[in-house]
Amino acid sequence: MGICVPMQVLDTRGILGKLALAALSVSLVVPSGGASAAQQDPLAEARLAEQKHDFQAAATFYQDYLKTHPASADVLQRLGLVEYLSNHFEEAIPTLTRALQLDPSLWGSELYLGMSYYRTDRFQEAIPILKRALALKPGVAETAFWLGCSLLADHQPEAAIPYLLEVQPDATWGEQAQSTLIKAYRQAAENNYQRIAVVAPDSDRVHLVKAQLLQWKGINNGAVWEARQSLQRNPTLEGAHRIIGEVYWQEKGFDLAAKEFQAELEINPLDGESNLRLGEFRLARGDASKAVAYLNMALAQHAGSPGETHHFLGEAALAERDYPAALAHLQSAVEENPGDRANHQLLAQVYRATGQAGLAVSEEKLAHGPQ
Repeated sequence: MGICVPMQVLDTRGILGKLALAALSVSLVVPSGGASAAQQDPLAEARLAEQKHDFQAAATFYQDYLKTHPASADVLQRLGLVEYLSNHFEEAIPTLTRALQLDPSLWGSELYLGMSYYRTDRFQEAIPILKRALALKPGVAETAFWLGCSLLADHQPEAAIPYLLEVQPDATWGEQAQSTLIKAYRQAAENNYQRIAVVAPDSDRVHLVKAQLLQWKGINNGAVWEARQSLQRNPTLEGAHRIIGEVYWQEKGFDLAAKEFQAELEINPLDGESNLRLGEFRLARGDASKAVAYLNMALAQHAGSPGETHHFLGEAALAERDYPAALAHLQSAVEENPGDRANHQLLAQVYRATGQAGLAVSEEKLAHGPQ
């Protein structure tokens, strides 16, 4: 079974349903005349059934039409989509395959055929289909997401990662892509550990990867021990100090964590996560000017979420009374995380400091939520 979406009845009001319904909105030529015409034409009846989300009934009407028009690629595509929406994935596969044989340009058929293969655990068959769908319409987040899921399910995490990274900025699919991306990174790390451990079981890299795996599993003491073992073998190894720092940070040992993040930056000044954490640390200690330098580097390296980094930069700029910078960063933070009340509270402070009382009141209302 696939790892991205559980095998269950689809909610047609959700992401998948909206995508398929959008594909179904492509018009077919049906007779006008309302219900009386629908009673005479299976395509019209199918469209009425679709509007009611009665996809099984729509499938029956499309099947009736295809008895006399078996070479209609568009109708075959629509039949495949409503079969998919009815969770009849096995039935959708031959239908969509036939549609593509008649018209290889049907992008929707490629996408939903690949998704049907994925939902029936036929990941190796899904991959080339989804690659063709992406070639037909480059840059479509849905296609890249399912291709990444299929590659990951087929135990190809390194190949899946670029596609999932491509999806991350998408407002609809980004959250699911982020969750799947974490799984891909972990699986890739596990594979890397197994490969290296065979040829160099006591190397710095083996200890580093093991430290990362233990940290992901929540075995913090083991993660710190393995990271220190890697540093004993190679004091300039990138990533080890950061792992130790992340463990201390999670356990609220912020001073110890800051020392480790600083040690990481002495090895790799561009390390995004270490810059982000040190920016937060300096800001909490009241040193906004130093915080800004770290946070700007974190933003440049795409560490953490953009909304989080812009929030801290806005807070630092506000502390430095750099109101234009504070306004720009906090507006970006709100755009990324509109429901975060802390961003609105800081924006209210900026507007009050710049004499914009009306805007300040509006932001304070958003900060406190409905009364």
